[in-house]
Amino acid sequence: MKDLSSIVAKFNTQGTITEIKPLGAGLINDTYKVNTQEADAPDYVLQRINHAIFQNVEMLQSNIAAVTGHIRKKLTEAGEADIDRKVLSFLATEEGKTYWFDGESYWRVMVFIPRAKTYETVNPEYSNYAGEAFGNFQAMLADIPETLGETIPDFHNMEFRLKQLRDAVAANAAGRVAEVQYYLDEIEKRAELGISYEEMAVLFRIHTDARPVAEEFLERKIPFQMKERLPNLYDHFIAKDICAYFRLALGNIERNDLLQVMNRPKRYIGRDSVASGKPSFEEMRKFYCDKEWMLDRIDQFEWDVKMLRKTAPYAGINYIRKRIGYDDFLKDYAFTRKIDRANLNEVLAELEEAARPFATIEEWFRHIEEYTRLLRLKSMKRQEDREGVRLMTLHSAKGLEFDTVFLVEANEGKMPYKKAKTDAETEEERRLFYVGMTRAKEVLKVSYVKTKNGKETSPSRFVDELLE
Repeated sequence: MKDLSSIVAKFNTQGTITEIKPLGAGLINDTYKVNTQEADAPDYVLQRINHAIFQNVEMLQSNIAAVTGHIRKKLTEAGEADIDRKVLSFLATEEGKTYWFDGESYWRVMVFIPRAKTYETVNPEYSNYAGEAFGNFQAMLADIPETLGETIPDFHNMEFRLKQLRDAVAANAAGRVAEVQYYLDEIEKRAELGISYEEMAVLFRIHTDARPVAEEFLERKIPFQMKERLPNLYDHFIAKDICAYFRLALGNIERNDLLQVMNRPKRYIGRDSVASGKPSFEEMRKFYCDKEWMLDRIDQFEWDVKMLRKTAPYAGINYIRKRIGYDDFLKDYAFTRKIDRANLNEVLAELEEAARPFATIEEWFRHIEEYTRLLRLKSMKRQEDREGVRLMTLHSAKGLEFDTVFLVEANEGKMPYKKAKTDAETEEERRLFYVGMTRAKEVLKVSYVKTKNGKETSPSRFVDELLE
């Protein structure tokens, strides 16, 4: 993180800066509260402008200057009092600009408006407030003489935006739909040709790769069997942390959930502050009533939890990782326990992809509950269940043969596996790949994905060797 104090110093502020801390939970610009020491000096708001969205910062700030200047003029002419509470005031740099570029990011500073209220709940009363405020805003800008620039091209072009959506769905950048749908369609085609499910196998390098396919099989009620016990992704401690955050966001404040995540990342909140009865953030604040720095941490904790209510699960996980600081927690967790952080990051990435199809937290929770129930039932019947498509690792497939074999995720990092470092280990991976191919008596389909967990991937070198 850059030294935020040095960034604020580029602007013409008053007073002595005592603290800079995150403010609010906007999802576009990173925002910070800048506190000053002197009673007669204002506090400020520091924002990092999202340059990926607002690519023409000069135009953006010019628009803001035109709008705020016009509104300020209208309020003055109308004899309004306390104008500084009704319109934003942006600070200039020594160069006279209302933004500063540090070589990587664009920043702006505005005067903080104290005692302002933020409404996060959508209801008729607050919707009326929003409508009234927006109406007043539009009315004051009806006669603005300046022509404002279009900072986000085609933002209001709904025909174009719908086309973008359709193109995104067709492109399937996450790769999840095509990755799973392909196996299902091909298996059903073979079944229609009279090939029994038991004569078909889906082979993976490691058994955890079976999860997305197993989820879809369970969803579609396609019978399958696994020799290995498929671990439940949602039993992992990371998944439990994420779900605890989401349950708190839904208003289900339980002691176990608070204890689970209140120090992930580290907030230094003691267990004694969490009441054994019905806990609450207010009770935690009462416990630390004489420690202002702890109150700020609890306030921010509660604020973050509230912000998760408004997000879809995929966006919520990203918020927990980046804005709340869960990625930093995992970094420290991996370091202190001397474990590979990459494995933890893979779990997080897999959780994000698992959550991507669901619009609400409640919807995702219902899916997790049903998937867990079916997986538990499947595990209980594993020894007696001999029907269905075989899902197995390449190692488990040795000595077996099937009419149809799907050898999936033939990507670098999987085949050969990422842990194969030496020539001898790579050669063993090549032999294992050959074992998988030779399990097919009639039909062999080798596939790889172009993207995995939102990242581009490349086909296995073994696939390239087949095509030479």
